[in-house]
Amino acid sequence: MREHEQHPSSAAHHAGPRPRLPAPAWMLAWPSGVQPVSLRANTRGVEFLYRAPGDRWFRVEASIDLRRPSALRVRGLPGPDPATLARLSKAVERCLLRSPSARAWLAGAQAWVTRLEGMQVFGAAGPSSDPLIRGVDELLGHAARVRSGEHLGPEQPEQPEQLSNIEAALAGAGQQLGASTLAQFSVALLLACGAFERALACWGRHAATIEADDSRGALACAAIMSAYRGDVANAHANAKRLAAQTRDGSDARHAGELLELLGQPQLAAPLLSVAASDAGEDASAFDVHFRLAYVAAAAHGPDQTRRAAARMLELARRPEQLLATARMQREAGEFLLAEATLAQLVRDHPHAHERTRHTATLELATSKLWRRDHEGAASLARDLLATNANDPAALRTLGVALHLGGRSPAGLELLVRALEIDPRDDEARLWRAEILDQLGDYSAARFEVNEVSIGDFPAWQLLRALVEEHHTPNRRIDHDTWFIVDTNIRALLGDEAPANTKANHQIATASITRALARLGGNRSKRLTTANAEGELRWLEIESPRHRAELLQLHACHRPIDDVVAAFEQLAAAHPAVPFFVTYPAELLMWRGEYERAFLLFEQVWYATRTRWGYVGAGAAAMLLGRDERALELWEEGKAHYLYIDAEATYCYRGELLRKRGELDQARPDLELAVQARPERLGAWVNLALLEHAAGREGPMREAVARVEALCPAFAWEARRDAQLGDPNPRPPNDLARYMSTLLELLRGNRSSVMYTIVDRNDALRVLPVVKPDVWRDFGRRSLALFEDELLAALVGAST
Repeated sequence: MREHEQHPSSAAHHAGPRPRLPAPAWMLAWPSGVQPVSLRANTRGVEFLYRAPGDRWFRVEASIDLRRPSALRVRGLPGPDPATLARLSKAVERCLLRSPSARAWLAGAQAWVTRLEGMQVFGAAGPSSDPLIRGVDELLGHAARVRSGEHLGPEQPEQPEQLSNIEAALAGAGQQLGASTLAQFSVALLLACGAFERALACWGRHAATIEADDSRGALACAAIMSAYRGDVANAHANAKRLAAQTRDGSDARHAGELLELLGQPQLAAPLLSVAASDAGEDASAFDVHFRLAYVAAAAHGPDQTRRAAARMLELARRPEQLLATARMQREAGEFLLAEATLAQLVRDHPHAHERTRHTATLELATSKLWRRDHEGAASLARDLLATNANDPAALRTLGVALHLGGRSPAGLELLVRALEIDPRDDEARLWRAEILDQLGDYSAARFEVNEVSIGDFPAWQLLRALVEEHHTPNRRIDHDTWFIVDTNIRALLGDEAPANTKANHQIATASITRALARLGGNRSKRLTTANAEGELRWLEIESPRHRAELLQLHACHRPIDDVVAAFEQLAAAHPAVPFFVTYPAELLMWRGEYERAFLLFEQVWYATRTRWGYVGAGAAAMLLGRDERALELWEEGKAHYLYIDAEATYCYRGELLRKRGELDQARPDLELAVQARPERLGAWVNLALLEHAAGREGPMREAVARVEALCPAFAWEARRDAQLGDPNPRPPNDLARYMSTLLELLRGNRSSVMYTIVDRNDALRVLPVVKPDVWRDFGRRSLALFEDELLAALVGAST
């Protein structure tokens, strides 16, 4: 699953004012079972919310009713247990009657809601005459437009006029609402706009005020901005404090989604379960259960995923919701149920969007292919080809189905057509290599498998080893990377694997062939296997390298010392695996521990000749100022490997040559580094500095713009440390000082997967490489929390 996959949400809107109310002092004297967890005013009165064991929710509404002798009307709103609700309603009524201030409090709350109904965001025809209400109304209006996508986004140029309108509305709201509340809302709104630079600047001005506040909005804002700036420890601390303040389903959802964003699905899932328990039946309820299913799957909770997916199916109304439901059913391991949902979508929604129907049909065919129902998969693929004869995914699916059905030459022809239309279809290329291997054309198979760009996952590793061993017997089994193949064979065959999988050529090829057969028609990155009845289950197989990659990514949400310690344990348990040494050595280099990193890289290079041995040892040597040793190590690497375009050597070597003033030699390396990996931040920084040294101001500014687009947060930190002012365009020398400062903050990080800096407090900041719209979209989803706080502050400021 992709970490930040979007869910099919419906647009949020304001149905009417429902401000949260603080509990009055006299209510704190009520019996604990009658004290509500939350209070909200509405157009009828005040709603008291109660949470019973088992996440059962009860609501009691109280209002002024002068027709009654008590002048009070208390009623239970429909809930799970009518008898309990009736008793609770009576208890609330008794407590209100015994509280002399209750009637005045209820009347005041209703009066405030009446005033709020005069806001345009709640349907009023014109602006309020009250300047404070008018200012808040304008802010809520901006938030509504941002949520609907009318405002800024990273794909749009900044619109200063709209941002100025937001800032004017903030000024109009006045200080009566509190500096922290307005600052929180401003940061959240700017982030949701995609105006990242302004959000960072606003945070920089108000961070101390917000961090001194312990309200829900302040904690959420501090957590979000800490995460955006790579401050993992503070982000987690504030998110956990926010979770501890959860009162209702809305609170739980905001805290859960924040913890999910921070890479903590195990902590997020219980909160989202609370949110789902009080999600109601409206359009947004589907979204809540989708988010719960998604996070539960990430937390490896199949039972919870299954329950959430079942509720999604009950709530699904639109084709897109059925598609999302099928995916969550599949995540929970309910493949046949997912197929039934996809079939329902295709059958019952003939007028659904063409892309939705195509995706559903293709995913249904893929599932059938995985469980060896090649005839069913072929039928669906032919349906797609009847609509579009040049559909590459359908051609690939039909080609694989024919191959699995014993018609390999015909299947091969279709795979050739698919690759002619889409040469980037790696699954088609992998299947083509497998068929060629089975037909005995080992040279062609070897060429195809080496063209696959999504390597280093089990199916590719197994097939590549099989093809190479067929092409040159004993070549692969004598290679020191056979441990990777052996790991995959044993994961698939279990006790049926031979004691020594590389005992000889015949045993090795037979073992790989049997292992691949266990995968049925699945050659994707995420593997499944089918039993004799055709029932699928997920296979959790991680190659050693992939395991190392995932553990290194833990640095985004765990202390780096903990991650390095975990690597050390793996290295001790698996001494033959070099990745458990090279990946933590890279982390050490990012933190500036160059000598320690150099020793680890150099040791593993001479012991195993793994690629990152010479890359990392050379990089650490360069960072230690040992330029000649760095160049020597990179040259040694050429004796064992052909450099690949995407490797980091080009970035590090280009940096070394640039610093030595050898600009003509540095340029090809740095240009290739950014071309092969456009996300490689350190390469763009070096390219900007190279262009400055070459006197090319235009290309320098272009490179700086790429740096700022890739990582606005760290660029902002560098500008602060470089003490740059606001003039725009900045003079070239200022830009060079700014880029040099950022390069110093980056220490040894030239990654295209994670960005890190060492800040002024000598703390490591870590950010995964994600698209800016991840932060913008999260900002939009979280706006409701800050709107809630703003309305509560408005009511509190005037009562």
